[in-house]
Amino acid sequence: MVFNLLKLGQKSQEEEFSEKMKEEMAARKSSEKAEEKTENFQEFLKTPEAAKLITEWKKKGFTRRGLVKLMLILHPMYKSNKGIVSAAKDILSSLKGEDGLSRVLGVLKLVPEGIMKGMK
Repeated sequence: MVFNLLKLGQKSQEEEFSEKMKEEMAARKSSEKAEEKTENFQEFLKTPEAAKLITEWKKKGFTRRGLVKLMLILHPMYKSNKGIVSAAKDILSSLKGEDGLSRVLGVLKLVPEGIMKGMK
């Protein structure tokens, strides 16, 4: 009888699993709404994210036409507007040399040169 009372107070593993799955599905639905993608590219260009990206990178020397073309290519590849913008920023920073890779490569180049100079 005591065991039956304990069983009534506790949830079975299946019930716990189903509750967790329901919570995860609700969280996914809410995140999907936050990360929506516009239906077509023309609507995407009108979003504040796209406008901000264009103005930000035009100041750094890129043309509007080139930025629009890059986003046009990225638009069908990503599921959300945020994904498009972050991928475009990543590509543009790599093209401009702002991604930090050149600094790392420069340090790696200096280390062997320093060793070689020390051996002479």
